[in-house]
Amino acid sequence: MRRAAGERPRRRRLAAADAVDSGARARHAAPPRVPRAAACKRAPLGPTRRRATVCRRLKAPMRATAVAIRAHRWCNSASAGRLSSAHLDALTRDTVLPPIDIRLFIAAPPERVWSCWTDNEELTNWFPDRVEGSCAPGGRVVYHWDALAAQLAFDVRRADPPERLELVAAPPGQPVQTQRVDLRASAGGTALRLVHAGLTDPDVRDGTAAGWQVSLQLCKLYAERHTGRRRIGGWILGLATVDLPAIHARYTAPEGLATWLGTGEIGDAGTLASVALHGGGRLTGPVLVRVPNRDVCVRWDEFGGAVAFRAFRVAPRAALVGVQFASWERSEADVAPVARQLAHAVDRLVASFGGPGDA
Repeated sequence: MRRAAGERPRRRRLAAADAVDSGARARHAAPPRVPRAAACKRAPLGPTRRRATVCRRLKAPMRATAVAIRAHRWCNSASAGRLSSAHLDALTRDTVLPPIDIRLFIAAPPERVWSCWTDNEELTNWFPDRVEGSCAPGGRVVYHWDALAAQLAFDVRRADPPERLELVAAPPGQPVQTQRVDLRASAGGTALRLVHAGLTDPDVRDGTAAGWQVSLQLCKLYAERHTGRRRIGGWILGLATVDLPAIHARYTAPEGLATWLGTGEIGDAGTLASVALHGGGRLTGPVLVRVPNRDVCVRWDEFGGAVAFRAFRVAPRAALVGVQFASWERSEADVAPVARQLAHAVDRLVASFGGPGDA
């Protein structure tokens, strides 16, 4: 439904945390409202009357398209009681879908990779914005994405440094979800295996798997090339009326990229991406992830980091689309103009599909 002229758009609140870097989402009857989070700045309404919301770890204001995030209540609340091991096992047996199982090699020793997963400061350099608690056995750890007003809370079921970390969450009315990370020394580096079990919705599972592929590549990039450096970046997302295959074409095909990002092509994983950006500059680097009809992630050599093109389905023909970006080599002042450039690009991307008012 289109809004009448001059009508103020209603704010939408983020209902709960989904696996933000892991791409999980679920279907809800009514769209939640985006919060006025401290880390999100809102710019004046543009010609298309899409209110700007920019989520990032930056101080400089910038413009972006409207965000209405529909989240999957993945985590239990921080005050929820912990479950016994027997109860966890019983609920886990009710899992409908096969677990997500991803393996990759990281050219860093297991101790280094273990620190990336268990040290709170290291975690914030590639995964969440903030971490509460610790990964000690029997403890609790909460990942926060302050810019998205989202969180994931886990009980620590097992922590055997530097070999295995197992976390569990008990969403109300759903089977327990488990997240297990196994590390093994291999060929001068680390063989990492991530197993995420307990998902019951096929679309949520597919999105979570795609998001994990992006997040694991960011972990690999950080551990191999940027250890100890602070990540600067964030998210710029807009709600569009579109299905996932059409989004993926915008993220990879030359004619699709030309409508919003620049001139060039993004090929299969392992190939070199090269895009001349609208507004100046280039995006050059290997394609780290390309999940069909889902997400794409490219190492951004000129930026000293990476950029991921993300897609989160929120309805049969509606999705959050946009970018997640990170730099480990630039200051906030250097990243701000690039973020503004990306915000304008996301505006064009959403406009090319039609915004939420056109749904």
